[in-house]
Amino acid sequence: GGAGELPDSRRRPHSGPAALPVSGDSGPDFPDADPQRELQAVRDVQAELQGRPDIDRLMRLALEGLHRGAGMDRALFAMLSPDRGELRARYAAGADAEAVLGSCRIPVAGKRNLFAVLLQAGKAVWVDAERRERLGPLIGPDIDRWAAGAPFYAMPIFVRQRAVGLLYADRSGSGRALDEEGFSSFRFFGEQIATGLERR
Repeated sequence: GGAGELPDSRRRPHSGPAALPVSGDSGPDFPDADPQRELQAVRDVQAELQGRPDIDRLMRLALEGLHRGAGMDRALFAMLSPDRGELRARYAAGADAEAVLGSCRIPVAGKRNLFAVLLQAGKAVWVDAERRERLGPLIGPDIDRWAAGAPFYAMPIFVRQRAVGLLYADRSGSGRALDEEGFSSFRFFGEQIATGLERR
């Protein structure tokens, strides 16, 4: 594939962006953290990593783990475009997943924005109100168009020392606070995604 594509053996007709199906229960869009569900997601993800992982399934499990398990309003994985010029949402779970997939494109080439910096720096970040104030211009309209001024977690995903995309989660819809526990879950699922991509 091209420079920004995931290492990937499937060439099915549908390999466009994927919104996760809403599960059968008519629960809220903003589920509370559910340790049992999260534990199940962790087990499912680790089982998927035993062999050669199916990336679609791995992404679904990890993002569902963040949404239904860690209680994130929404979680998404954005992939670098083949020319590495922008991040494009490829998988999403939770509130407005379809809309996010249709509209989430964040320019990073030659940009001084937080996501471009993360793709260089390689660290997960928790942007709370205080950090947002400090980072100020680095967040800017490209990111806030869909972070909507809310706190969020973001983490670059690397495969063999090369950035391929970015994991993102927030609770912007419900306005609930982010916490240390959520950040720890977020980093864990991000590491599992990176491991899965390495093994393709």
